[in-house]
Amino acid sequence: MSRAQSRISPPPPVHHRDYGADWVQDEEAALARPRDLDGAGQDLVTSSEVREQRILQVLPSATEQNPFLQLGFRNRIASNFLSSSDDVKDRRDRVESTLEPLFDVAPFVLMCTGESDNAVIMPVALGENADPVDQWTAIQRAAWKCRSRWRSLVGPARLELVKIRVVGQHHSRRDTFRGFFEPVDVAARLSLLRENASVPGLYTTEPPGDFEGFQPYCYHNTSRDYVFHSDWCFDDHHTMPDELPQPCDVEVQWERLREISKLELISTWPMLLADPSLARGNDLLLEEWIYYSTNILPSRETKVLHSAAQVEFTGFRLSEWPYTRWAGTPGTSVVGGMVAFSGIIVAARVIHGDWGVAYTAGAFFVALAGVLSTWVAWRTSLCTGLSR
Repeated sequence: MSRAQSRISPPPPVHHRDYGADWVQDEEAALARPRDLDGAGQDLVTSSEVREQRILQVLPSATEQNPFLQLGFRNRIASNFLSSSDDVKDRRDRVESTLEPLFDVAPFVLMCTGESDNAVIMPVALGENADPVDQWTAIQRAAWKCRSRWRSLVGPARLELVKIRVVGQHHSRRDTFRGFFEPVDVAARLSLLRENASVPGLYTTEPPGDFEGFQPYCYHNTSRDYVFHSDWCFDDHHTMPDELPQPCDVEVQWERLREISKLELISTWPMLLADPSLARGNDLLLEEWIYYSTNILPSRETKVLHSAAQVEFTGFRLSEWPYTRWAGTPGTSVVGGMVAFSGIIVAARVIHGDWGVAYTAGAFFVALAGVLSTWVAWRTSLCTGLSR
């Protein structure tokens, strides 16, 4: 029987045949056979496919004598797609090199400007052991640095909470990055947190009695703002052997209430941005929004990094007050009205040939617009008061 026939025909029913040895011999013979250099890649693929089909044909009977043969064959095929530890380390090193300027300025918060798909991201150094006044002073200085001079004369800026992803370092600005961001729906986030926090039995602030050193349940110590865990709480610090770590309900509820208290006061950010001294007695920044050198990147045990854009940060978007509000329908009406009034003045000058008549007509229409806007605002406030 020829070798081609032996590859196509099923093997003879020999009870003690060593399939592993035949496979190795066929593989060595296939590798030793001369090939054309141009068709070497195609021959290698064809030989691998034939070997795989043959092994799959004989495996059902072979597993009766060697049940680990099929598992070993599958693992050998799958091992070709596994990444070595060196590749994983190299990818993480490249991510760390991209984000290296962040480690130099930690602790910091991230601030971005521009469009959502093309943003300029800047870390704002807060300093070690900075109080809320120092933190908001640093944010204010960074905001004034980012704004152009003519915009700073128009009105105050405001901050928006966003999710930021860094793509890479800016090519011309030192310690600045390029990336993109996504606004956080604060109202939806607050609604979800309040709904989850309304579940009874998840939170207590009353310490247990005297149990002779035994901690029967978890509770939040408000005097120290710390969660004391029970002796059998399966959190990250009290994991029993052979047990998966489980989140502590009291600690999760404590973190949930803490986030609610910060998000509810976002409306005060413009006041603190204009006058950082108001932050005295008002700690409005969530701890998770401030990044240190230890929490810039996720740990190696929790996430494999393939790119710097995988790392999601929570930061602030700096936006100018008038321009974001004028972007909608009211802004279009105001700009259109100004253009119309200017057109009336120019038309009056052309028709009558006198700027005095033009200015008189323009003043009349401006006064008329002021009276109408005042009447509309009064009617709106009246309807709002009646609806309440």
